[in-house]
Amino acid sequence: MIDVLKTGIYSKITGSAFNTYLSGGLYADEYPQAVVTYPNMIYHIQSNAPTRDSHGYFEPVVVQFNLFSDEDTVVNSKKGNALMDFLVDQFTSVMDDASLSVSGYGTLKCFRISAMPLPKADEATVWGWAIKYLIELEKL
Repeated sequence: MIDVLKTGIYSKITGSAFNTYLSGGLYADEYPQAVVTYPNMIYHIQSNAPTRDSHGYFEPVVVQFNLFSDEDTVVNSKKGNALMDFLVDQFTSVMDDASLSVSGYGTLKCFRISAMPLPKADEATVWGWAIKYLIELEKL
């Protein structure tokens, strides 16, 4: 189930206008070994605890998305914190209440549970945000 969910998430994001802002790419679980370009996003499954009740079989999954950009990147005339605010808004407009295409499952909800900036050391030139979603799937 995890692999088909990751594929569904990837398809949702790459099929949206938000993807045009990710010149550094979208990655599941880890970055490639190559040089990193910004902005980019990496996502991974944080928890998955299947449940069953009288109505069926459900998979509530917490997914964390980490969005990064550096101080030199400019998108839509924005950079730094202003760029990160713009990117977070664009991303959440895609994922809030999204319907995902996940083979063998229906999407019951895609609910943002948190969005917060990652700590930035004084000398660091990279900004980051962690955005978490609860995605609840129903086995078809």
